[in-house]
Order: sequence, then structure tokens, then C-alpha cells
Amino acid sequence: RGKMLSSLEKQPYWFNYLAAFTGSVASTLVMHPVDTIKTRLQVKRADDDSLDDDNFMSLYEGLDGNILKEGPPSALYLGVYESVKYSLLPLFGPHNVLLVYLLSGAAGEMVGSIIRAPAEAIKSTVQSGMASSASEAAAQVFGTPESRANVLRAWQGSI
Repeated sequence: RGKMLSSLEKQPYWFNYLAAFTGSVASTLVMHPVDTIKTRLQVKRADDDSLDDDNFMSLYEGLDGNILKEGPPSALYLGVYESVKYSLLPLFGPHNVLLVYLLSGAAGEMVGSIIRAPAEAIKSTVQSGMASSASEAAAQVFGTPESRANVLRAWQGSI
């Protein structure tokens, strides 16, 4: 176990970012169709039969926005978490390791949510059919002072 931990500690600092991004993209590719079905059911009207007519590939609409929502924030979260953890462990010592983990997680989540909150709005806008592309959804999400204020409120709510 000590040998494995030693080899993990010798990884370059960017490895945590890459590993988190890769894992997040892989899980997004698998779970995106389920999330799309859930989103469409939430916004479906009684007279709307679009779910019945959709083909499998339509379940991947909004994937680019979802990867933007999941990949970079996960990479930032884990990278910041590990950096803060390794900086705080020598300061707090082994008796306060839980505090170090909590502070590291809070710092990572705060940084990751800067991207995650607006990207969630973009992804949901595309999945619900209110926009045909991530760029169109981004224009809707950031296009007016009111919509930018909504993004700020979503970000504040996530921290």
C-alpha cells in the first residue's frame, strides 16, 4: 500500500485534473441519455408526444453542453481539492485530517461551481428543446441582464 501511495504522490500535478476530466466525460457519455429523458419528461406537456417519436441519437442532444458542465468543473474540483489538501495537511497535522478534507472539498466545489452552474442552465435549455444548440442556449442564458442575474443566483445557491 505504501508503495502505491508513493507512486501516486509522484504523479505530476496536472494528472489529477486529467483523471477527473476523463472520468467525468466517460460517465457523462453513459448517463446523458437518462438525464435527457428525465429533462424531457419534466417539461413535457399533455399534448406533446415527442418522446414517443424520438430516436436514440436524439437522446444525445445537448451532450456538448453537458460535457462542458461536467468535465471542466470536475477537473477543477479534484485539482483544487488535491492542491489544497496537500497544502493544508502539513499545517493542520494528522489529527485534523477531517478538517483538511472538508476545507479542501469546499474550496474545490467553490471553484468547480463557477463553471457548473451556468453550464447546467445551458444543458437543460438544449435538452428541453428551448434551444437547438449549446451556443443558442448560451445566448439565452447570458443574453440579458435578467438571465445573467439568474446564473449568479444559481451559482450563489450552489455554494
